[in-house]
Amino acid sequence: MARHSNLLHATTTYYNIGDILEKLNEQGRASQSLTRYYDGASTTALWTVKSLGIDPMTGNELFLKRDGTYTYKWNANEEMVCGDTTPDAQGNLGTTIRWKGFSLGLNFSYRFGAQATLNTLLTKVENISEAAIKYNQDRRALHDRWKQPGDKAKFKRIDDTSTTNISSRFVADDNTLECNSINLGYENTTAQWLKMVGLNALYCRIYANNLFRLSTIKEERGLDYPFSRSVSASIGLRF
Repeated sequence: MARHSNLLHATTTYYNIGDILEKLNEQGRASQSLTRYYDGASTTALWTVKSLGIDPMTGNELFLKRDGTYTYKWNANEEMVCGDTTPDAQGNLGTTIRWKGFSLGLNFSYRFGAQATLNTLLTKVENISEAAIKYNQDRRALHDRWKQPGDKAKFKRIDDTSTTNISSRFVADDNTLECNSINLGYENTTAQWLKMVGLNALYCRIYANNLFRLSTIKEERGLDYPFSRSVSASIGLRF
């Protein structure tokens, strides 16, 4: 049996840039990018307004200001660090088991302690247009919205057609375990029947890639870049 594993933890920080990149910060606020450039801050931090979710009584989004008070008004000047795309740890682990000509190889990758933005929920659910909502759209655009006082909803009230600015409501923890590959093999070089048919060795192997993915985020990649699984097999003969 053989095992392998690795773990990586990295941090990157801006130093001595002063306010020379403040123009880029202003552009980021205007475009709803969550990247900012500040001395002493992580280069991969996510800066946005802190959301406390949808108020069950009004259906409006409630925000936390820097001074600890609450407001219903989104204000870019109240942005703070609400996550970081760099994980606390990431790496790979795997093992290979051999027994009487059989072999089993398992390889996994993992990451935990990071955050990611949920752009699909913002653009395709929360900010869906009034015209588009009549056609083939994500069911959450209707079913998961606030409708009446007391509703604990993920999205703002259904009659609010104003554009939603990105907040921490669209930032989620990104903890993921992926099965990168599994392979099962068999090798025989000593069986008597091999000699009888004129063979020196027989090799068989089955490969499977991306069999499963466990994540705290249900990543929605649509039809253009879906997650794909593949299974293949091979047989080798040596004369």
